[in-house]
Amino acid sequence: MGLPDCWNRVQEWIDFLDFVPKFKPETGSTKLKNPEIPKLTDYGVKPGCKFWEKFPFKDLPKVAVSRIIVSRIESEMSRKYDVLTLDQVRRCMTAIRALKNGADACQKIKLPPCVQPNAKSTVEFGEAVTDTVATWVKKGFAAGPFDAPPVDAFRVNCLMAIPQESKVRPVLNASLPEGKSLNSNVVDEKVEKVQMCSARCFSYSVIDAGRGAFMAKMDMEDAYKNVPCRPEDFRLQGFSWLSKFFVETRQIFGAKTAVSNFDILGKTVLDLVLTDCKIPKHLVHRQLDDVPVVVPFHKKFWCEEFVEKYFFNFCV
Repeated sequence: MGLPDCWNRVQEWIDFLDFVPKFKPETGSTKLKNPEIPKLTDYGVKPGCKFWEKFPFKDLPKVAVSRIIVSRIESEMSRKYDVLTLDQVRRCMTAIRALKNGADACQKIKLPPCVQPNAKSTVEFGEAVTDTVATWVKKGFAAGPFDAPPVDAFRVNCLMAIPQESKVRPVLNASLPEGKSLNSNVVDEKVEKVQMCSARCFSYSVIDAGRGAFMAKMDMEDAYKNVPCRPEDFRLQGFSWLSKFFVETRQIFGAKTAVSNFDILGKTVLDLVLTDCKIPKHLVHRQLDDVPVVVPFHKKFWCEEFVEKYFFNFCV
């Protein structure tokens, strides 16, 4: 119960902003998705106007936007209403509201505006950070760049760059400023507890499936970005990069509420899919956006059926 291990990793990043991991991607080792954007010699200095000519732009949306086909989830819930538990129906309705209106940030009070400096790592990995921010904008995960804060009482959060094995992940530090941050202002009672699969639990299913077990795993791309932020909360999810202002318009990796807000959707889709599948529920597991399944070899059609129906329900 409680937040999964991924949040513990995020908290470690927040607590040790200047910590240098053992792995450090070599310059140019990551393939850029936006090679048309000029490379800067110093990402700690404001670039000229010409730099932004090739940078994508997206205005703030007027309403919550998601890639998920909400009408399909509504239709599936209506069709399967009689076989779902009351708890499953309530969660499904919560997921639908979040997709239509944006997920709740569960804030206690209205936070004041703030301006937090970015971590030093963003300058060190400036090219990768720039490339990812541009990709966010192209996909609609972020709005900007803006010359000035796009909404009143705008909060400029600290942007961090987290080196991973094959990429650099930009993350907003939603735990600053201390005592007045998005994370410290969360009403914990409003955040649904998240329960995940463990390696031990999955191993029991593998043993149960027997020799020659057939396995598959569904993995949600850009998991948190499938759940929008409420437009009234855009002001909470701002950041600055290269002297321009941006807003993350979906759930942010680094917010305490993001795990639960995505999990409500992920659990809902899995519940809907399982009502149409022959596969026993104890052979299906879930670790946030990863859904591994294992079946006996002579029952591999269970796995094929599950994958097909899961893809249909969560296809974007």
